[in-house]
Amino acid sequence: MATLIPNNPAIQLASPGTITGGSADKAFQAADVVGGNAFIASGDDLLIVFNSDSAPHNITIKSVADSFGRFADVTYAVAAGHYAFINITPAALYTQTNGEVLLQADSTLLGLMVVMNAYVSHLPIRIWN
Repeated sequence: MATLIPNNPAIQLASPGTITGGSADKAFQAADVVGGNAFIASGDDLLIVFNSDSAPHNITIKSVADSFGRFADVTYAVAAGHYAFINITPAALYTQTNGEVLLQADSTLLGLMVVMNAYVSHLPIRIWN
């Protein structure tokens, strides 16, 4: 069973306004290389991956079959000491029947965080690094 990652809501800034101390702080969760990781898809999710190692490591986003039975798993190598920002859309292609997006990493040195409503895009998976 995949280790569930919490969905973190993006903080919306209103001017003028204040943010309560600690309310914008989010923690990375170590990748589960045995059971994988998952999060509940919101339809507008940004996956942030941090590689704390001195070597590159891979993260795979598992797809579901499209109308022709094809899969479109995406594997990305995160460079050593870098962050990757992966906007997962369209959600239907990557959301399993239970509502989760499944992730598989090759190292526990990858830190994972999901932020909802962080960036709106109607393009396929986009990766910023």
